[in-house]
Amino acid sequence: MSCNDGCETVNECQKCLELKTELLNKKDVVDKETYDKLCKSFTTLKKHCITLEADSQLNQENFQQKNSVLDQNAPSFTQLFELSELRAQSQEKDTVIVKLKEQNGHG
Repeated sequence: MSCNDGCETVNECQKCLELKTELLNKKDVVDKETYDKLCKSFTTLKKHCITLEADSQLNQENFQQKNSVLDQNAPSFTQLFELSELRAQSQEKDTVIVKLKEQNGHG
């Protein structure tokens, strides 16, 4: 009696079935080991990704907070214009004072 796997006797067919079963079991174990490794790697990467996202969010909040503080402390355009005008007026007064001192002979 022969089987489709090229075995000539029933005992050889039984041996083929045992080897196939063993091979399938080993394949399942390898696949499970690979699956477990991939799951562990995925979990590690997922945790790392969550940590990076949290760090990124914190950095963004800190950046916005610092910019907000800088914006609050920075003078507005109107304030800058007024400061420039006051400096110009002060310079004009200093010039007048220097000229008056020169005319009075104090210079």
